[in-house]
Amino acid sequence: MEKHNRRSSMQRILEQLHRQRAMTTEQLSETLDITGSAVRQQLARLVSAELVRVTSQHGGVGRPRNLYRLTEKGRKYFAQQDNLLARALLDEMHHLYGKEAAFHLLERASKRLYANLQGTINGETLVDRVQQLAKHLTSEGIITDIHTEADYQVLSLYNCPYHDVAQAHRGLCLVEAQTLADILHAEVKQSKCMMDGANSCQFIIKEKKAKPVLA
Repeated sequence: MEKHNRRSSMQRILEQLHRQRAMTTEQLSETLDITGSAVRQQLARLVSAELVRVTSQHGGVGRPRNLYRLTEKGRKYFAQQDNLLARALLDEMHHLYGKEAAFHLLERASKRLYANLQGTINGETLVDRVQQLAKHLTSEGIITDIHTEADYQVLSLYNCPYHDVAQAHRGLCLVEAQTLADILHAEVKQSKCMMDGANSCQFIIKEKKAKPVLA
């Protein structure tokens, strides 16, 4: 098996649990190509750090198997450290000026965050543009998957860079979808959200419908 240092193995285990929600030691070992003993060592450290929790699952005959899941602390592991400040600022905006003002601030902040992507997401096809976006998000530490259907793309994000903020201000999810639509020049609809208990935030991305030509 390929050898990985302790840090990279731990990171990869966390990322895989983000994707799958719950896995056994054997499943992690096989999926990540890491020895079972190395996986158990890293899981012990992650459980001790309260990033991962373990539960027993009884499945009929034989010993129960241990399933490993991320804790809430583990989910926040990937979030940006400035989330607390951002949430505090939005809370104050909401309190002082109302929900609409806070939502407007989210729109402006989201556009500013993605401003550097304008002009770089320039693929000729929607598939190309979604792949370019996914590559950028991955470089920013966001675990990303793309699934292609007949007439649309499915973009799944397995960790949220502003987890705490999104929990308190769900309008951020609406803003995110609209911002992605602007960047991709496409129609974007969020179909799943981690704030609702899903294992990822999932976006359905389609080509824009052609506007009818007026006679």
